[in-house]
Parts: sequence; C-alpha cells; structure tokens
Amino acid sequence: MTILMNTNTALIMVSFTLTLIMLLSNSIINIALAEPIVANTNTITKSTSRGQVILLPVNTGNPKLDQDIHSYYSCIKKTVKESRPTDLSEYNYFATEPTKVEVNNCYHNVFG
Repeated sequence: MTILMNTNTALIMVSFTLTLIMLLSNSIINIALAEPIVANTNTITKSTSRGQVILLPVNTGNPKLDQDIHSYYSCIKKTVKESRPTDLSEYNYFATEPTKVEVNNCYHNVFG
C-alpha cells in the first residue's frame, strides 16, 4: 500500500513539474517573439521601434458620428499639446499622452 501511494505521489509530482515547465517555456517564448504592431492605412506592419500609432480613417456610415470621432481625437491631441510640461529634461509620459481627466473632458465636450 505504501509503495503504491509513493508511486502515485511521484507521478503526480512529475506531471505537475512537466506542466509547469511547459507553461513557463510557452510564456517565455511568446514574450521573446512579441513585437509591437503599428497600424498603417494600407497595411498592418511590424515595427521594432515605438512611436505614434497612425489612426485609421473612420467610416461608420453615420457622417455625424464620423465627425464627432474626428473632433474627439482632435480635442485630445490639442489638449495634450497645450498641457505639455515645460521641463522635459527627463522623460514624462504625459508629455505625449493624455491624462484620464483630459480624455473624460474631451469625451463630454464632444459627445455630451
């Protein structure tokens, strides 16, 4: 009985260890192979550098919504430009990206 229990315990431990190794190696391989994707109006291409994502033209079939979406993104772009910190001696995320408050304000200004 003891030998059978030890064998079952050993099999469970080996199965657990192999499963863990497979999961970890899969995650490591996915991280190593990942590259950022940048949208282009003609094709989707892979890029090794980070940068601004090009917005695709909006065509929802609703001209007012299309204009409102354009106005929303224009509002965000203008807000970020106007709120850019004067001291850029060190990297500041919000020098190029909007804050949550700025996004919410633009949303309410455009969509009500």
